Amino acid sequence: MVPSRRAVLRATGTTTLVGFAGCLGALRSGRVGVRIDNRDDRRHAVDVEFLSDGELVAERRFTVDGGTERTAENVVVAGEYRVDVTLDGETHTSVEFTMQGCTDNALFVGIDADGAVEAGVLDEC
Repeated sequence: MVPSRRAVLRATGTTTLVGFAGCLGALRSGRVGVRIDNRDDRRHAVDVEFLSDGELVAERRFTVDGGTERTAENVVVAGEYRVDVTLDGETHTSVEFTMQGCTDNALFVGIDADGAVEAGVLDEC
């Protein structure tokens, strides 16, 4: 359980907290989001599955209009996953997803003008 700022204040006192305040963000559990960039002019259906040790942890389905971007925040907690991405029920790709030292991060899925799909870690830290 991540302590609240109020609980930390009670436990350490306000004078101790002055030097510690900037570090409270490091106590967050961290989350993973998904960003899909459709550079094709056609609408596509995208299925994203996060797996840990072969077990399905989370699944999200998106419909992305041509030339648009979709995002979802807080899809899974920070961790290491194999992510399977399926485009229109046919084209499939997998990527190993790690946080690369970030507290929060995102999976990037790109659909190019030819309808090909790629996926990777969008390093935002």
